[in-house]
Amino acid sequence: MKYNNRYRIIFYRNGKHWLPSSFVYLLIPGLFSNHGPLYFVATKRFFSKMGLACHIAKVHSEASVEQNALVLKLYIEDIYWGSGKPVMLLGHSKGGIDAAAALSMYWSDLKDKVAGLAMVQSPYGGTPIASDILREGQIGDKETRRILELIMCKIIKVTCGLWRISHTKRERSSS
Repeated sequence: MKYNNRYRIIFYRNGKHWLPSSFVYLLIPGLFSNHGPLYFVATKRFFSKMGLACHIAKVHSEASVEQNALVLKLYIEDIYWGSGKPVMLLGHSKGGIDAAAALSMYWSDLKDKVAGLAMVQSPYGGTPIASDILREGQIGDKETRRILELIMCKIIKVTCGLWRISHTKRERSSS
């Protein structure tokens, strides 16, 4: 993927990027990212070309927010102790929710190790897709719903992750 002039305007001023090199950047992928092996690779390469330390978190994108929060906590601690630099979290989609949950759940352990959190296209209030798929009566008949649930639970193994980004769950989490 080639970055256009718009990105250059955002990241560069007077020919130099303005992002601090005093951080290590951790990219946190979103839902279904496990199915795209090149997810975030171009972004990591872009950061690396600017001379910035950057990692892609290896989270299971369809796992629960709580599971990924623990994985991210461990990533953050490893990166911090290995580099001595605070970690800047960049979460995309569900990755932003996972990162926010890690900070919320493990703040006392992470507060001195994290520089900040930027969330891009993260469904902080929940995603209509998850809510629509999981809403009872949304799928025409019970048989079709059972087939969809079977596919999601047994084959894709995603229902647990979807529930946690539905409007209902996010509403409860943010209040």
